[in-house]
Amino acid sequence: MFKSHKLKFIDVAKVSRNKMVFLPKEVREILNIDSGSYVGFYQNSKGDVVIKKMEIGK
Repeated sequence: MFKSHKLKFIDVAKVSRNKMVFLPKEVREILNIDSGSYVGFYQNSKGDVVIKKMEIGK
């Protein structure tokens, strides 16, 4: 059976000239991200991109 997932809009970020994006404060807090943290980027079958905190080298 089809299961739908509702998305909650959090914030918007602008891509800089150097192609960098600053993660909004609420996103950093939700993912518990700080300086030196790693994030992974995943693409689902619909083409949406999801960001997840990664634990590397622990």
